[in-house]
Amino acid sequence: MVRPTSSARARPVAASVDELLADASSRQPFSTSDSKSGSTFERVVIGGEAHIVKHVHVDDDWTMRFNGDVGCHPLQVWEAGLMDLAPAHVEHGVVGVACGLGRNGWGASILMRDLSAELVAPGDDPITFDEHRRFLGSMA
Repeated sequence: MVRPTSSARARPVAASVDELLADASSRQPFSTSDSKSGSTFERVVIGGEAHIVKHVHVDDDWTMRFNGDVGCHPLQVWEAGLMDLAPAHVEHGVVGVACGLGRNGWGASILMRDLSAELVAPGDDPITFDEHRRFLGSMA
């Protein structure tokens, strides 16, 4: 078993999407064919670096509805610092979260570094054998 390299520490949460993205020099809607949950995305640039924002709310995201997630688990995980407990080789990419999104304030916006170059390419094409080996090696 791989042990985490640090202990959990509380993380700050922005009070609004505007506060979370105050330093963004550009914001554009972002869609991907592989997004199946119903959540919306934006591509933003902060400090010259690309980021992705995922806006989650139980009214829009079927995975949240299915799980009865009116407390916004991604927000709770961030706020509690639980991502700090992941093994050092796990790169979650989250850099900030804003609360209070949508009806009853049950949603959140999750700001992440754009790690799309490290992920499986969008679409339904099979991955190559080399990609498969690389992913398995990273997960082992």
